[in-house]
Amino acid sequence: MRFPGHWALLAGLFGCAIPYNAEPVRHEMPLPADAFEKILPLVRLQYRRLTVVDPVEFRIQTDWVPFQRGDTPGEKRATVFRDQSGRLQVLVEVRSFSLGQDSLVVSPIYGDRRSEEELAGSIEQILTAPIRN
Repeated sequence: MRFPGHWALLAGLFGCAIPYNAEPVRHEMPLPADAFEKILPLVRLQYRRLTVVDPVEFRIQTDWVPFQRGDTPGEKRATVFRDQSGRLQVLVEVRSFSLGQDSLVVSPIYGDRRSEEELAGSIEQILTAPIRN
């Protein structure tokens, strides 16, 4: 199967086997000067451990954290990044665990639309919150 160049790049950057779409964050352009400083604590609060904090490239990536939806345990991690047009995007990757005959079976990494929408919505709220004096 052949994917457009940007999907192959995203797949390589984020370690996923199957490409998927990031969730756009709806915000005014250009971003406020303090956008990174507003978003960083929110991501840290929701995902606890950060592995990439790059204000110059505007990239925040979390470590894998425990995640369970229904009966299936797994892990998820989030990435907030600025695309080529300057708009913010959110990717939440999930991998599930199950028991095989003799070992733990880890699913391929896939995008979690619900978690992406939730994080993008929280970021939108932070970016549009009125300034308090």
